[in-house]
Amino acid sequence: MVGRDEQGHFVKGNKLSAGNRGGRRARRETEAEYATVLRANVSMVDFAAIVRSQVEDALHCIDASDRLAAAKFLVAYLIGQPRQSIEIEAQLTIDAVEIFAEMRKTLRGANGHRDMEPK
Repeated sequence: MVGRDEQGHFVKGNKLSAGNRGGRRARRETEAEYATVLRANVSMVDFAAIVRSQVEDALHCIDASDRLAAAKFLVAYLIGQPRQSIEIEAQLTIDAVEIFAEMRKTLRGANGHRDMEPK
């Protein structure tokens, strides 16, 4: 085969091989610029406050759509985005509220004090 070795692997310099061993899409230049600005302007204290706010919203927000949005945000960061997106029911069950309550306890325990605010 043209451009491959005896084992079928792409040879060095083969123009058909992208050389992306991890299989991930490379960051575009604009994405890298946004990420740099984000990291420079959002401290870990700020991010902790955002997470704390989302946990509170997921547990106590009156509006179901706000609770759902907060839950989706937390799940995306805690578990990661699924490869195939699925719609989550708009109504949170009592099980989901209990799960977020457990997550809250865990987060508090990880910080070594009752609230999540850094000292």
